[in-house]
Amino acid sequence: LTLSDVALYRDRKPDQAIVILETFLSKSPTSQAATYKLADLLWREDRSTRLVKFLQSSPLTSSDAHLLVRRALALRDVGDYEMALKDAEAARQVDPENPTVVSTA
Repeated sequence: LTLSDVALYRDRKPDQAIVILETFLSKSPTSQAATYKLADLLWREDRSTRLVKFLQSSPLTSSDAHLLVRRALALRDVGDYEMALKDAEAARQVDPENPTVVSTA
């Protein structure tokens, strides 16, 4: 259980959880677990613009199908369909056997 989990689940403070994860990732930008947590939290909280910006800056996104799909869906939500399609195709190239990637693309 992490501080972000406590803020999110016990205290029901997603904004605090986001800040905790962003602070951690500013010091450890290659943490896959924290990157996934923040991406999923931003998605659940319907913060697509912030999610796109976060995943554009993350060093993990370009080689991770899960993150590419998350960004593609967020890009679709903000109306950038061309980039959403590019990310969906990139996700398929990174992990062509992943059923989430195949069904999203």
